[in-house]
Amino acid sequence: MKAALLQGAVVRSENGTTPQWQLQGRQFSRVEQHAPGPHPSRTANTKPVAPAKVAEQAPSRGTAPRGPALIVARKRRAEITAILRDVCGGPCITDDATVWLDEVLVHVHLATSPETFAFVLAEWARLNTPRLTPADIEDACRRVLPAPPRYSSADIGARLGLTVERYTRLGLTHVLPAGWTKRRHTAHVRKRKAAALKAKRHAAGLTKTPREMSIARLVPWVGLGMSEWTFKRLPPEERAVHVKRAREAHHAAR
Repeated sequence: MKAALLQGAVVRSENGTTPQWQLQGRQFSRVEQHAPGPHPSRTANTKPVAPAKVAEQAPSRGTAPRGPALIVARKRRAEITAILRDVCGGPCITDDATVWLDEVLVHVHLATSPETFAFVLAEWARLNTPRLTPADIEDACRRVLPAPPRYSSADIGARLGLTVERYTRLGLTHVLPAGWTKRRHTAHVRKRKAAALKAKRHAAGLTKTPREMSIARLVPWVGLGMSEWTFKRLPPEERAVHVKRAREAHHAAR
C-alpha cells in the first residue's frame, strides 16, 4: 500500500476560488497504523537541508542538449569537418574559412554547453581555419547565432556543394548531397546496409556464394579450353584450384 506523507490540508482561500494548502503533519498507511511494534521513520536521522542549499551544492551540468539532438549535432559537426579537410586538403587557409565557420557554428553551439561553447569553437577554428582571428570568430557568432540558417542535412549539402562521389567516399550519413530527396536517401541507405550485411555474412561463411561469383557465371572451363562436362569430371581438388583462380581474376577485373 502506498504511504501518504501529506495529509489533512487546511484550505484557505483569499479570493474565494484559489485554495492554499498548508501541511499539518503526516499520515501512515493502514498497515503502518495497525501493525504492532514501533515504526521509526527512515528520515529520522537525516539532517534537514534547505532547498536553496541543495541547488548550490549540486554540480553544474550545463545546458547542453541530450539524446538524439546532441548526437546529430556532434555527427554533423564531424562530417562538416571531414568535408572541409577533403575539399581543402587539410585546414582551410583561404577566404572560404568564414563560410566553413558559419556552417559549423550552429552545430558546435548545439553540441556544447554555454560554459564550454567558446573554448570548443576556438579549438575547432584553430585546427581547421587557423587564419581566422578571435575577432572573426566573435563576428561570426554575432552574425549567425541570432538567426541561424536552416541546418537540415539537405540544406547543409546544398550550401557546401556536396557531390554524390564525395558523400559516398567519406561515408557520410548526416549531410546529404546537393539535390538529394528523402526518398533517394532512404533507398541509398537501404542499399548500403544490405551490401554491408551481405559482405559481413559472406565473410563469416553464413551465406552462399554470391551469384556473380558462382561457377556458372565465371565459366572457368572456357579459359581452360574444355567443355563444362569435361571440367566437372576433373578431380575436386583440381576444380577448386581453377575456380579460385577464376574468382581472383574476377575480383582483379573489378
